[in-house]
Amino acid sequence: MKLKQRFGKRFESHCNAGRLVSSLTAICILLLSFNAYGQSFKDTYPRIARFESRNSNKLGHPEFRQRLAGHDILILGMWRGFSVTDEVTGERLRIRDVVVDIKNRAQSIGNRGILVGKYTTFNESGDSGDNSATRDKWDKLHSEIGPGYPQNNDWYARDRNGENTSSWPGSWLTNVTDFVQRDANGDTYPEWAVRRDYEEFFRNTPELDLWFFDNWFYRPRVNADWDGDGIDDDKNSETVRTYFREGYVDGLNRARELAPDMIFMGNVDGDAPSNNGMLTEPEYRGQLTAVYEAAIGRDHSAETWGGWKTMMQQYQTTIFNAQYNVAIMHVGGAENDYAIMRYGLASCLMDNGYFYFSLDNTQYTAEFWFDEYDVDLGRAIDPPQYDEWKSGVYMRRFENGMAIVNPKGNGTKTVQIEPGYKRFNGNQDPATNNGQIAESVTLRERDGLILVRIDGSDTERPKPPVLSAF
Repeated sequence: MKLKQRFGKRFESHCNAGRLVSSLTAICILLLSFNAYGQSFKDTYPRIARFESRNSNKLGHPEFRQRLAGHDILILGMWRGFSVTDEVTGERLRIRDVVVDIKNRAQSIGNRGILVGKYTTFNESGDSGDNSATRDKWDKLHSEIGPGYPQNNDWYARDRNGENTSSWPGSWLTNVTDFVQRDANGDTYPEWAVRRDYEEFFRNTPELDLWFFDNWFYRPRVNADWDGDGIDDDKNSETVRTYFREGYVDGLNRARELAPDMIFMGNVDGDAPSNNGMLTEPEYRGQLTAVYEAAIGRDHSAETWGGWKTMMQQYQTTIFNAQYNVAIMHVGGAENDYAIMRYGLASCLMDNGYFYFSLDNTQYTAEFWFDEYDVDLGRAIDPPQYDEWKSGVYMRRFENGMAIVNPKGNGTKTVQIEPGYKRFNGNQDPATNNGQIAESVTLRERDGLILVRIDGSDTERPKPPVLSAF
């Protein structure tokens, strides 16, 4: 197979604290103040993210929109032709109405830095043409000409027999490479899909700050005959991986042309032991911000099969290679498993990421607001932490407090705390967050703790009110 030659701007932002060289200081300051539609990435902690791609019909509830407004990064679903009725006013709300309302609500509670994004994907599409919201994708994929499959020669990713391939129930993979015949406008499917999403969502909603791409993979998930030569191409072949990633970048470059001021984010994958993925590949490095999905709490989570250090390596590698060094760590757990939530949040705070917690194995259909989210730790004092603090326990200090995490496999540990810190007062787990002075703390493994300074102010981050369940 013949590789394509690509030449593009390669941006490497190696400015994580602890790995910073003096010659890059000015660049890092500039990046940290990156602005999109008047918004900046938050520089205080914790940074809380939320995905709301499965509950779009609930957006008609004003209280639900109020709840969403308390987050720092919010990714919305919604679809072509979306509208919902406001449960109070009876007004018909479309995508822009929802986004503007959430941002106005965020302003009203003092959360002026909220970044709101829209979910998209171009590596797969539904396996049926019955959905009116995606019927245009179905028609496009079937009407264009593929690389030469023996049958069904279209823009889907097919095997050597011309059959559809899939890596997720209810969807078929698309051929993201330029081995397909380009359409009348000279586009491949990623380029066409990005233009379609821009015209459907982003052009008409300038208040959106962030364009989210799901399934931003470093390699194909299945073997497919990408080039139509009658042979299924090995997903582990470096050649295959390269032209697969180049197809993704084609889509990203088109998005940049259409929306140059947008923040771009990908749901990235990777394999820490082999140092593949996590945006390490040259086509991806520094090209977009990132989500590190299911770091903790799933059967396939790196923390589950590889332990805490493997998970942290993957998390910190993602931040290191992400544009603006911005990434979201996702953790799954039960609604009342406060220890796992603290474990994930404290782990996240060992570097500069945003934190997102959802119920495990529910595809993000329920998320919650925890007491720890209300604490304003301020800016980081210590750089990101790569080495243990005491007895296998890790700690990082902030202007208004500190985060402590005891990794999986470390056993229960008691550590002494320097003077000046206390537990904050919480309602969800008052046995842990009891307001007492912390001269020492005892943590089980797979637990974490947020402490606040005794002499600090009582200022709390903007938060949504206590609301009824939906």
